[in-house]
Amino acid sequence: MNEKPSEDSLITVFVPGLPDTPGWLALSRKKQDALLQHTSHIQQHRQLQMLGEFGELMELYQVQQLLEGEEMKMSDYLRKIYPRPPPAHYRP
Repeated sequence: MNEKPSEDSLITVFVPGLPDTPGWLALSRKKQDALLQHTSHIQQHRQLQMLGEFGELMELYQVQQLLEGEEMKMSDYLRKIYPRPPPAHYRP
């Protein structure tokens, strides 16, 4: 029976040098594979987070353009949508 690997088990993002990490060779092959899979998922999540931050930045830029010359100020807007300080990647 030829079982196809599930999409979750595919390594889509490989981190060069991970196999050079001290202790790597002492891990079983199963643990090495699991570590590669988890690392791939971590990297994918980081890429999505960066993409989300870029999208958020683009939307904030559009809002800033929309509010230019209006009574509503960007600082007031930001305080409403971000009860905490705005993300570090946005600097008005």
